[in-house]
Order: sequence, then C-alpha cells, then structure tokens
Amino acid sequence: LGSIVHKDPSYIIGGWLLLASMLWLCRKRRASTGVLGVVLGSFLVFIAPPWKTQPPPGLFVAVFGSTQAVGKEVVYQALQRGMKVRALVMNTSKFLTPEGSAANESGQNFSNPLLTVVEGNATIQEDVNKILTKGVKGVVVCLEVNRTNRTANIIAAMKQVKAKRIVVVSSLGAGDSKSRDPLHLNNFLMTRTLKEWFGDHDTQEALFTNTSAPGEKLEFIILRPAKMTLNPPTGKVKVIDEGIVKGRIPAADVADWCLRALSEKKFKYLRQT
Repeated sequence: LGSIVHKDPSYIIGGWLLLASMLWLCRKRRASTGVLGVVLGSFLVFIAPPWKTQPPPGLFVAVFGSTQAVGKEVVYQALQRGMKVRALVMNTSKFLTPEGSAANESGQNFSNPLLTVVEGNATIQEDVNKILTKGVKGVVVCLEVNRTNRTANIIAAMKQVKAKRIVVVSSLGAGDSKSRDPLHLNNFLMTRTLKEWFGDHDTQEALFTNTSAPGEKLEFIILRPAKMTLNPPTGKVKVIDEGIVKGRIPAADVADWCLRALSEKKFKYLRQT
C-alpha cells in the first residue's frame, strides 16, 4: 500500500475520531449506524482519499522542457514517486539528473524503466504527438524559448487524446504580474531589454486565459515562480496573491508544486495564474 497509504496527520486524526465515535454507537446498540461508521473510519485512517492518490497504472506524465531546471526536477521527482514519465528531449546530453533533488547522484544520465525519452522538437507537431498519447495523466510545460508556438502544438495534441490537466511554468513579471516583479522598478530593463522574453510568456499564457483561446477549456494551472535556484527542496511553497514578490525558490520546490497540481483532482489553483 506504499502509494495509497495516507500520511496527512489531520486526516488520520479525523478518521480515528470517527472510528471511536462509531464504536461508541455500537456499544449503545445502534448497530447499523455504528458498523457503517467503523467501515468509513477505517477507510479514512488507512487509505488515502481519491484526490491524494498517485496515478493508476498505465497513466503517465508528459514533460516538455525536460532539460531545464524545473523540467529535470519534474522528471526526477515523478519517477521517485512511481509515476510513468514521457519526455521530449532535443539534446539528450543535457538531460541529466537534477542538482537539487538528486544530490550526490546529480549530473548523471536518467535510467529508469518508468521513463520514456523521445528525441524531438516541440515546434514540430508530429514530435509532440509522439509524447502525448492515450493514457496521459497530465502535462508539465517548462519551455525556455519559442514558448507560444510550442505550447500551441502541445494544446493541439492534448485535444487529440482528450487530455485535460496541464501545468505551465511561466515567469514572475508575465501577464498581469508585471507590477509584482522587482524588475518593474527598473522599467527600462522590463520593457526594452527583456521585452521579447516577457512577450513570449504573455502570448503563451494567452493561449489559456483569453476568451475562446485554444486552451481555454483545459484544466490549466499557470505558475509564475520567483527567481529559481538549484538548491535542494525545502518542502515549502508560498503562494503570494498581492504585493512585490521577493526572494528565491528552489526549482525542486517548483517541480513538487507542479506534480501536486497534476495529482490533486480538486487542486486549489485550477484555471488560475
């Protein structure tokens, strides 16, 4: 039961309390209610709720941008959790285990029977289609360049196989978060030097957020992380809704958040940026 045993303390405590109360009802001869409660309480204590479980056998996660810091972490962490992963890679020599989560095993070639690697380019629809086949649990997109065109191809392929959930790693300063990036204090840098870079992020996000956009009806989550590091994961992610976003975050923590967004059926930030 390694993949389904629930470890949330509040959930386990609630289950034990329900189990105890139902046993008390049994002693009071309210047998039918008590027996039902015992069964339900036992389920709560020992078994994870459906929205917390790992993907069933046969389902997989597709990763685009898997040679980038977040992409490597997503692949590595998903494999560590027993998920099947399919990754589209342009340069396999750069597809190495991440520095943050892999620690002493970082910088090595990925080797795992749960991993399928396809060499190709997301600008080519046929290459994207090789990754997104039936059985995809969700998609993580963390592209470095030419994001808009590549993401459009990914959306098209998702529709063909009726995939729904997608997490897009964008950037702080994209879309309506420009005023929340410390870079906005240097307006010249924001609007001139990085104009095309942020513009590509903006149009990529618009593929989901605009009315009648091709990805509008998908279960998208757009993540705009602060400046990322290659440090080990901390297990702490703070979602900031307003104000200037300061500080840094390990790419390993961003990847963990992405996998949570794929695995939790009723994820809190569904269809949000």
